Amino acid sequence: MPTFRTECILEASPQALFEFHNNPANLTKVMPPTSRLVELRADERAVEGGVIELRMRELGILPMCWKCRWKRVEPPHLLVDEMMEGPFKTFVHHHRFEVMDKMRTRMVDEIHYASRGGWLGHLFGITLFRIYLTMMFAWRKRRMRELFGGS
Repeated sequence: MPTFRTECILEASPQALFEFHNNPANLTKVMPPTSRLVELRADERAVEGGVIELRMRELGILPMCWKCRWKRVEPPHLLVDEMMEGPFKTFVHHHRFEVMDKMRTRMVDEIHYASRGGWLGHLFGITLFRIYLTMMFAWRKRRMRELFGGS
């Protein structure tokens, strides 16, 4: 199964970063300009088993619907969400917040995914989707650095 991993160092505590990611309403603060959130249904905070439903538009025209659940919630170091319904066969996103020192945290995003559609879907997954993830998380890193500071 393909895995995408990215990380950045932020000038914030794991608690601050966990709380930010723990609130689904903050999703719009880190979404790239190519994505538009149409509807968000979720609890105020992440709880194991809690459900997040997203309706989005990618590139202004492509409708995307996601239904995910919080698989693991371990404050302040780990959030794991897993797609229940959506465009992928499998999509599991680990958000890790690792202490570096008193005011710096390594934020790690790791996504395990599998595309639908046999070999053609797999080709899409390891090429176009990886490019999309790279661009989306580059934007997300930039926004997180603006919000929290870091390198």
